[in-house]
Amino acid sequence: NDAPLAEAFLDRLQYAYGAKEWGARVEGGNLLVEQLKGTQAAVLSRSSKLHGILSTDHRFEYLGGLSLAIRHLDGKMPSLYIADLREQTLRITSAARFLADEMRTRTLNPHWISGMQKEDYAGTLELLNAVNNLFGWQVTDPGTVRADQWQAVHDTLVNDVRHLGLKAWFEQYNPTAQAQIVERMIEAIRKDYWNA
Repeated sequence: NDAPLAEAFLDRLQYAYGAKEWGARVEGGNLLVEQLKGTQAAVLSRSSKLHGILSTDHRFEYLGGLSLAIRHLDGKMPSLYIADLREQTLRITSAARFLADEMRTRTLNPHWISGMQKEDYAGTLELLNAVNNLFGWQVTDPGTVRADQWQAVHDTLVNDVRHLGLKAWFEQYNPTAQAQIVERMIEAIRKDYWNA
């Protein structure tokens, strides 16, 4: 049941800000709720080549949070898009496609993972953050994440199908991070996001 999460999101963002009032709660209704009802699509702009939508929780908190709130209000998910401003030519793509591209080119990419391995403890946290943020997208907008992506995370980070020495690396620098990655996958199974 995602209702408590959606209600908390809507409650925190119902305050008005202006020249005369700052952070004032408007009595008699939630203006945010009224604005979100009937929303069919939402867009998030990305202009950074340094950070992706899985490298920090802010992306799913805001865009995914909007999706969760709208689904709570209307009973259906809006379409989510990313305005990709990283190159000279603007490109609009679905959040699901953007996330899939990022997983392929970054999170599951052996070259990127090898770079994280050179960062020792900090690298383990980057992998953990990516998995935690994938789970955040899964919860806030289930259509953004596919079950096969969870399987790819498992194959890459737990089974080490690319033979990167991840088990020994995690054990040396942060065994808790790998345990937390496995915990996230178990929760994805428990919530029926992935049939492992």
